[in-house]
Amino acid sequence: VEMHHLIFYNKDSLVKHGVICKFGRKWLVSEPQLFQWLREHGTNAGRPKRLKELNANKNSLT
Repeated sequence: VEMHHLIFYNKDSLVKHGVICKFGRKWLVSEPQLFQWLREHGTNAGRPKRLKELNANKNSLT
């Protein structure tokens, strides 16, 4: 998982679960909470699928 994509696309959820918190200009990451969050939400973590990737998956299933 790329942390940049994880934070960019899931920032609100990560803050809500105590995974990340703002400290001045930096973001602090709580490692135990991060692993717990990934266990619960890991299937949807990272960047969203592109349209081409979604179409390729649909075509491969048929």
